[in-house]
Amino acid sequence: MDTSQFDTRIGIDGQTAASALASAGRPPDDIGLHTRVTRLEDGFFYVRRDISDIRSDVRDTKEKVALVVRAVDKLGSDILALDAKVDHKFAVLDAKIDSKVDVLEAKLDSKIDVLEAKLDSKIDALEAKLDSKIDALEAKIDKKIIALDAKIDGVETTLRADIRETRVEIAALTKSLSQYPTKLQLALCAVAGVSAVLIGATALIALLLQLNGYPVAAKAVEAISGN
Repeated sequence: MDTSQFDTRIGIDGQTAASALASAGRPPDDIGLHTRVTRLEDGFFYVRRDISDIRSDVRDTKEKVALVVRAVDKLGSDILALDAKVDHKFAVLDAKIDSKVDVLEAKLDSKIDVLEAKLDSKIDALEAKLDSKIDALEAKIDKKIIALDAKIDGVETTLRADIRETRVEIAALTKSLSQYPTKLQLALCAVAGVSAVLIGATALIALLLQLNGYPVAAKAVEAISGN
């Protein structure tokens, strides 16, 4: 605070009072001017002390404000550093999560691949067994068909031989009975009966073979019988 104006004002008031007393014809000390000046000086001393205290308080306040500003700046810096640390932690955590997820996906893919390989292996083995069973069944069926064809061929040969023998016997019988017309008629009737029986038997055999699932054998019997 500027005290020059205050000092000047006190000096002016003192000079004015002294001038007034001098003009009245009395010395200044007669009315206690010295005491008043002393009081003013004492008051001015206390005013200066108060002003000095105010200046000290202002300095302390400025220092405290500066400390607060520095603290605020440090707090801002700490907040920025904390923000950076949090971002770093989040980035590290995100990277770890991605790494864990990648590892888990790799393990899952590996397990799925192994499971697919096992499943393919089992399916291949099952297909191989099924193919083997089918091949064995086809071989058995082929063998049975071949054996059946052989039996049919044997039956056909036997039937043809029996038919030839029967024809020869009939021819011989016919020749021997040519002298006896009545007996010839009887023989022809017998032969006709035998032929009818043979035809019926062959038809029955063909039907049984057809019903039992042997159409080839049935056709062979029908061909032998002449149907």
